[in-house]
Amino acid sequence: MRSTVWVLSLIASLTLARPAPASGVRVGTVAEVEEALSTPTCGVGWIETRTDQLMAFKGIDHQAVLVQIAHSQYDGDERKYLPMIAVEVLANLGNERARLQLQAIAGNPTLSAELRILTAQRLATAFGDSHGFALLEKVARSGEVQDRADCATALLTLDDADALDAVAPLISDPSSYVVDRIAWQLTDEPAPRTRFLAAAERWLETATADQVDRAVVTRLILGDRSQTARAEEIVSSWAEPATNQVLYNQASLCEALVERGHSVGLSCATRVIERFEGLEDAGWYNYAVSVAADHSPYERTFESAAPAEEARALRAWLSENPKLTFDADKGFFTPE
Repeated sequence: MRSTVWVLSLIASLTLARPAPASGVRVGTVAEVEEALSTPTCGVGWIETRTDQLMAFKGIDHQAVLVQIAHSQYDGDERKYLPMIAVEVLANLGNERARLQLQAIAGNPTLSAELRILTAQRLATAFGDSHGFALLEKVARSGEVQDRADCATALLTLDDADALDAVAPLISDPSSYVVDRIAWQLTDEPAPRTRFLAAAERWLETATADQVDRAVVTRLILGDRSQTARAEEIVSSWAEPATNQVLYNQASLCEALVERGHSVGLSCATRVIERFEGLEDAGWYNYAVSVAADHSPYERTFESAAPAEEARALRAWLSENPKLTFDADKGFFTPE
């Protein structure tokens, strides 16, 4: 996953690319501000610290410098998060000019999706700005997997009626990564989870049958056991043409179920494992086996065993151990 690394310690490195400086902004000034904003800092008040570091420079257009940094690209793992710091500080300034500057950043298609999503989120949270919300909703519905996942996190953080309605369709997202991001976001938040499920229920009234089926599995991952039997039917009858990536996605859903104490994840793993049979590209096969082997006492057969043989062995083990107890702290099933 992408993490909010911009809150961590940042060390100086070389600038990779930089647009022409804004009117009245010296290149040297921008470099000095970059250096200041790259000094290590962390903690609860890190945005205020960064804002103070910026305002310590006198006689410059602070916001123009931030915009310059936001439009720059940086080399290395340290300074590459400076554009995100610039967006965070702009949002923290909270004035009308900052709002308009953030709108321009969010609407610039030449900038990274990650930066634009962060900018849109700050527009929505700091200013209640509809432009930010509209971008989050658009990307959540049509963006790449990583961007949909990031938008899901941003919208769930907003946790208002419009945001929940916008993120609701992702309950049926075909990517296990997006589903898992939603689940982890809501794991320890029962009230937002309830509100999200209610919004999803409204959206599902006009969804397709496939979308409804995917939502049933997601709801179980989120802790709604009301359709457990139906979820088991769905995962045991997955029929999408088998490819390495498709089976990885299905194995990830199985693991998401297992990690949350649903033994159906173990049984559906048998289905995923046997579907690797005859597949030339089977790079995720061992991962599929690990869904059971890492979360139960099941011991896999020899690594040279064919997928069908491994699936039969796991199915036999589950038949011999129909009652399993889940240890949430260890994420592990043991036979009763």
